[in-house]
Amino acid sequence: EKWKLELKLKNTGTIGDFRGYLVFSFLNKGKSQSYQIIKPIDASIVGPIASSPKSILFGSMQPGETAQQLVSLNIDKGSNNHFEILSVDNTDPNHIQAKVLSQDLGKDVLITMNAPSEEGIFEGRIIITVQLDKLYKLYVTYLGCVVENQN
Repeated sequence: EKWKLELKLKNTGTIGDFRGYLVFSFLNKGKSQSYQIIKPIDASIVGPIASSPKSILFGSMQPGETAQQLVSLNIDKGSNNHFEILSVDNTDPNHIQAKVLSQDLGKDVLITMNAPSEEGIFEGRIIITVQLDKLYKLYVTYLGCVVENQN
């Protein structure tokens, strides 16, 4: 069985606001089931900051603030299982690095994203192995983001 968490974003500007939505889906015996996140994500791409020039910023973060920016994924699957991080695949430079903190399902799952390059168009995926009832891999795909310097 494969659990897949997919992040789809529509970028409304190279640096600016965009909205996205999340689909939590898994394949069970050939049948795909999906859970769409109720609350869309509102975020802003404000460009690189001094403390981490490869960071992509979400939300109201200001230049000079901490490089760790958290995106809340409000997953409600009606379960008390925990997301427990086992490994993060960051061996491929084209992959976006991520860190998932242990949370209850139905609560926020916090993900830190870093771009593989300081600016430009990139696509990547986060592969996170999590412990649910059994071992699964959680795939997070980030699509179509454009980052440019503010200068």
